[in-house]
Amino acid sequence: MELADPNDRERIRPYLEAAKNGTPHGQFAGAGPVGGQAAVAAATPGAAANAVGSPAGQRVTSNASTKFQREVDSLLLNHGIFGPKIASIHWSAASTAKVTLNQFPMDQMPPVMRNKFKSTMNEAVAKLAGKSGVTLPVDLELVDGASKRVMDRLDGKEWVGAFDPQDDG
Repeated sequence: MELADPNDRERIRPYLEAAKNGTPHGQFAGAGPVGGQAAVAAATPGAAANAVGSPAGQRVTSNASTKFQREVDSLLLNHGIFGPKIASIHWSAASTAKVTLNQFPMDQMPPVMRNKFKSTMNEAVAKLAGKSGVTLPVDLELVDGASKRVMDRLDGKEWVGAFDPQDDG
């Protein structure tokens, strides 16, 4: 919470409570579904950067040209906390992109929150890759917009299933 923008604190609170209570992602009491508006990229193959709408209403640049890329763009942009911080998504290959973020200090998140975030996002990315028939490794580089430093990566594998409810029996 200390790292959050004052305007984002209320959106973060359900995530912190879920992590503390071991509640599965997206099942926060009173929080409703994560995301909201669908961010649809009207991309065409070979097109230059496209403006994609985000839930916060800002325009995000993306050069997505495949169904998988557009679906990943939508997944990222519709995340309630992460999405509004995205400045651009640049796809350099079929399953490789650089996601530039403004004021999202992912590398300063407490480890449990960071790993929960990565688990949830990687599970969703893996599901989209499977649905789209993407067999190439996925590499979504998360870059700080100010410093241009790579803060982390999403690969559709790391931490997947790590935060699923455990059978105590």
